[in-house]
Amino acid sequence: MRDFRTEEQREIPKSYYKLSEDQLERLRDLLKKVSIENRPPQSLPRSLRKMREILFLGKLISIGVLCASAFPLVALTLVVALLLGRIDGVKYLIFINLMAWPLVLIFWVLPLLVLLFSNAFIRFSKQRETDQLMNAANWLIMNSKNKPREALSQEMVSLKYFMSVMKSGTDFNLNDKQREDFRIQRLKQLLRKINPKRMDIPDLKWGRLELIQKWIVRADIIFGSVLCYLVMFSGYISLTIEMIFSLFAILMIGMIIVYKWLLQFQKKKAEQELAELLQIATAEAKRIKKQSLDLSAELIQELDDCMYELRESYGMTV
Repeated sequence: MRDFRTEEQREIPKSYYKLSEDQLERLRDLLKKVSIENRPPQSLPRSLRKMREILFLGKLISIGVLCASAFPLVALTLVVALLLGRIDGVKYLIFINLMAWPLVLIFWVLPLLVLLFSNAFIRFSKQRETDQLMNAANWLIMNSKNKPREALSQEMVSLKYFMSVMKSGTDFNLNDKQREDFRIQRLKQLLRKINPKRMDIPDLKWGRLELIQKWIVRADIIFGSVLCYLVMFSGYISLTIEMIFSLFAILMIGMIIVYKWLLQFQKKKAEQELAELLQIATAEAKRIKKQSLDLSAELIQELDDCMYELRESYGMTV
């Protein structure tokens, strides 16, 4: 795809790479609708979201295998021995691992390769998609910048608004603990700008999928480490090899089921929180029109644009 961006546009801020999968999907959907109006239509990169979701599950299983098979403990012991200069200890660890090389290959090398590949693919495929989608969006916006708003389709207006809000808040998700969509942040800013005294704007606690993924990875590490403890002391608590493998299979299946359930729970809670915020914004918009408040036309228009974008993006009917 030909690059129509300026030198400034080519320097994509790193924060843009932290767009959520839903945000990327919304951007892709807008680009598809807008590009249909062009002749020929704009070509877009193939979405690899499903592949990234599958690889995340592979990443979970790999972490569980590594933790349950004491890989972190052995690796830490090896590093400490090297730092302390205990060469004999290092040689002993290496010798033991070479003696059991089939098990090392199955329980350490293979999961580690899967983990590294999954991390690399998820990161770089998402970066590549973001680059290409940003490139397409910048090209479409550049070609329409001299057209009046009335001559633009609603999808083009939404695309321009999406990009402008994202660019105006470059640091919207530099903080890994950030829970809110940047468009929701902007809506809350608009409501406070219209009425600085209002105190009823809710805090959204279930905004981002990435938080759920971090929680499930941490839980995976903890439960895998507990299983490792049970394996190391299996002689004291009468655990057979079959029982250990059964426990591990139950752990992995349980983690995947819990993860899938958390995804649905997070989506439902996020929609409930957004519906509450949109109800407040709708009431505020009606109050502005009813009381003819002394506000700029640009501010009122942006409030309408922001509410429309959120409703369309999240499929809300509020």
